[in-house]
Parts: sequence; C-alpha cells; structure tokens
Amino acid sequence: MDLYLHGPEAATYQQAKTILSLAQIPLPQGAFQVLVKLGAWREDENLYFHRFGIQETFPPPVMTAADRVEQELAPVVSLGTYGEREDLTALELLTIDGPMTRDYDDALSVRALDHGTEVGIHIADAAEFVGRHGPLDEEALGRATSLYLPDSKIPMLPPLLSEGVCSLREGENRLALSLLIRFDQDDRLLDYRFTLSRVRVHRQLTYSDANDLIATDGTLGYLFRLGTRLRRQRIVKGALHLPLPELRIWVNSNGVIHISRVDREAPSQVVVSELMILANALAAAELAARGVPAIYRSQEKPQEVLFDPNSAGDDLYLKYRQRRFLSRAELGITPKPHNGLGMEAYTSWTSPIRRYVDLVVQRQLKSMALGAPPAHDRDGLGEIVARVALPQSRAQLMKRQWTRYWVLRYLERERIKTLDALVLDQGVRNYYLLLPDYLLEANMPLAEGRRLKPGDHFRVEIVKVDPREEVLKLTMA
Repeated sequence: MDLYLHGPEAATYQQAKTILSLAQIPLPQGAFQVLVKLGAWREDENLYFHRFGIQETFPPPVMTAADRVEQELAPVVSLGTYGEREDLTALELLTIDGPMTRDYDDALSVRALDHGTEVGIHIADAAEFVGRHGPLDEEALGRATSLYLPDSKIPMLPPLLSEGVCSLREGENRLALSLLIRFDQDDRLLDYRFTLSRVRVHRQLTYSDANDLIATDGTLGYLFRLGTRLRRQRIVKGALHLPLPELRIWVNSNGVIHISRVDREAPSQVVVSELMILANALAAAELAARGVPAIYRSQEKPQEVLFDPNSAGDDLYLKYRQRRFLSRAELGITPKPHNGLGMEAYTSWTSPIRRYVDLVVQRQLKSMALGAPPAHDRDGLGEIVARVALPQSRAQLMKRQWTRYWVLRYLERERIKTLDALVLDQGVRNYYLLLPDYLLEANMPLAEGRRLKPGDHFRVEIVKVDPREEVLKLTMA
C-alpha cells in the first residue's frame, strides 16, 4: 500500500490510517508523526481504538433511543411515581466510589431491626431502560463493558443514561433492584430477599471520605466490621486472598499525568468488595436453586499452591509468584465453584451500567423477583457468553497496555533515572522484574559480576524509555 507523506495526496492519510489500523498493519516508519502533524492524530493517540474499531461516540439510532428514555421515562422516575415498586426512599443510602465516578450503580444501607440488622445492597435498575434487542441493547452487547482509561472513558451505555436516569445520584429518586439481607446480633445471615424498589441516595462518598468516617460513623463502622467478618468466612472456605495495590492514573485535559496508589485493603475497599461479593454469591445461589438460567463466573483451583496465600501479608514477591499459578476465571451457563473467592456458585449483577453480563443477570433476577418467565433462555445466554468474549478480552488488553503506555510516558516526562526493582524470576538471558513504585513489570539482561535471585530487591537505572514503541531498557544501578 502506498502512503503519501506530503503534497496534495496528504488528505488520503485519514483513509489510510483507518485501513491500516483495522487490518492491524503497522504504520510505516515516520507515518505516525506525519499523522500527528496533519492533525489526524494526537501525540498520545490511543492506537488501540483504531486497531479494534472502538468508537468513543454512539451511533445516531442509539442516541435517539437514549433521548427517548430521557424524555419519556426520566421525568416519571424523578417524580417517584414509576411503576409498582417497594418504596425504600426512607432508607439512608450511601455510595462509595472513586473521586472521578459519575455512573453510580451500587448503594448500601443499614437498618436496625429487633434482634438484628438489615443490610441493603441496592443496584441501579439499568435493565428497566435497556430493552432486549433494541439499539441500546445491541450497542451494549457489542461493547460488553465500559472502559476506564487514564485519559478517557468509553461507557457501555450513553452518558445520558449511565450518568443520568440510571445513575444512583445523591438526592434523586431512582429505580433499583434491592437485595435486603437480615443478620442476627452476631452478624450471622438469617435470610434475604430481592425486590424491585424506588430509592434515594442520601450520601455520595469517595473511598477517601469513607475511610475518614469509618471510626466515627455508625453505619460505616458496622459495614466494615461485617465486611471483615465476611472476608474471614470466605478464607475459611478456601478463598485465596491475594490483594495487590492498584495504580490509579489520571491524565487531565492539559495532558498532566497524575499517578497514585490505591490501598485495596483500606476499610472502604473492604466494605464495597465484600458486600458486592456477597450480593453476587447470594444471587447465584438463588438463581441456581430456582432453576433460572443465568451466566455464572467460576475459577478452578490453582494449578499449584506454593504457600499459604492468605498469610502473604504485604510481600509483593509472594503474591505475584502465587498469582502466576492461578487458574483463569471463566464465564458459563452452569454454576460451578469460584475457588478464588471461596464460593460454591458465583455470578455478577452489581454493575449493570458498566458490564453487559451484569445487565443480563439483572434481567434474570428481576424476572425471578416478579415471578415471571426468565428474560433470557439458556441457549440465548450461551450465545451472549460467546459474543462478549472478544470485546471483553480486547478491553482488558487495551486497559493493561494503555495504562503501561502512560506509566512509561510519566517516566519519560519526569526524567526519572533510577527505580526500586524486585526480581520475580530469572530466564536464560533476562531477569523478570517488578518495579513496585509503578507496579510495572519489565525485563533486564542478566547482570555480569552479580547474581540476583527471585525475591531480591535492588536499584535499576533507566537506559531508554519509549512509550510509543513500548520500550523500557534497564540496567543495574
């Protein structure tokens, strides 16, 4: 294929770059910078969008459908008069999310009862607004998941819905599918029920807000104690608890890169993760018991257990080493154990705004709660599992690689010269390293004159970094 780099043919670059990206053909030498100079691409253009054909905007039929929901249903929902639902607006709901979140799909509540406590897990009823086989549904199926990248967000549903009528925003009436769980005075689970509800969030908290309030807020304090107990129970059942810090990268509109680490063991993280795991496990158990077709998540036992993973503490080396032997999590239509979580059966329905599988399972739960035939039959669910596999894997690849790009970009811009390193393994020619400050994996040639072994900590010097070419060359400092 001939590509013209200058002259009157320069306009053909818009077509050429599209053809090349869809065909997954590498751009010729120098072509990327030419496209940047022509204004067709940015300096930090995400080439995965072009390679995978991912659209940041929604096609007109999808936007028309979203506009119709906003105009016809949103006003009725806001008035609190939509349909026959259990009115739970008197409950004091709270959300806990990241500071940049706008699509709130889960909220929590606590209510004292005689001889116990009721915990509410309230999930935005996205299924009410996304009808099967319509433009919104087909688009969501094609995307499979929302994408949260350092410099952009690609939602599964149009923001008009995902950040509007579907989102559990503070002070506004919303539709939800609520799971109400009753615990006794010793926090033993007594019973639970699913109900279609109307709710109103009273407090919209960030993880940081919630951490600051845990010690003094009765609701949050109780949820943290409950979450800690639920985690211990899962570990007793065989769950592998291998939490790693999470790197949060945000690139603002001026291109400034902000990097921070999130403690996955912070109290607010424990609250949210454990209660969502509980909600998903109870949903799986109920769907399986009633014979309602569903999509389940499962995970076989590890290929090898190198040590007690639950006693790894903060040892990154031990956690990374054990994670290499974990079995891959799978989607299917038959309930099977999820050994990583310590559950006999597991599904996911707590993020229906962000994940298509959760939206589908929410439909099945709603049918069950109404005593109606399932929205999807078993064969239909099997087709959905097959169709979401490719877009989900692409989304995971893009998030991993594009996060790596921005970390390398940060190292380049900040002119960082040396870093801490941890040896994960040794090959024939290279050490396989983890750079703990940025949770970045990298290779380094075997050092002459000094032998390192897995688990060793030392300093490395950056010889070359090129984010666009995914190059990070290291040597021993």
